[in-house]
Amino acid sequence: MTLSETTNLPASLMDQHLKHLEFLTAQLEEETGESIRCRWSLYLFDPIFRQRIVYPQLEDVILYTDVEPPYTFINKLYVRNQEDDGYEYVTISEPCHGKTMRDVWLAANTLYKRAVKEYGDWHCFLETLSMSDKYDHQYILFYGS
Repeated sequence: MTLSETTNLPASLMDQHLKHLEFLTAQLEEETGESIRCRWSLYLFDPIFRQRIVYPQLEDVILYTDVEPPYTFINKLYVRNQEDDGYEYVTISEPCHGKTMRDVWLAANTLYKRAVKEYGDWHCFLETLSMSDKYDHQYILFYGS
């Protein structure tokens, strides 16, 4: 299963969708007292009606799996190797304690903040969330800019 950014919306509907996400960001910040720097870019789909959810809610379940939480979210970063001036992949992870948009966003935000602090990464848009091929409780997150 992959949740991704690949879908089309008319411009007027996209504007409303982006305003809705800004509202959800403010709501999440108010609820948690935390700064939400991870920008939500995932498109969500209703598995029953097979339609895009244009106005998702924080309590919407978005991880459709029989496996119960916690899950491990993984971010693979391509960073400069100080020793030989080349590049290498570094993996960081963060637990996600639920299946809702709120749970996923908070864990993704924490993971993003760690990438910024530890590696100077600037890719803040959460674009893809894919279940790991190896373990059913692990998800690979992809952030873009």
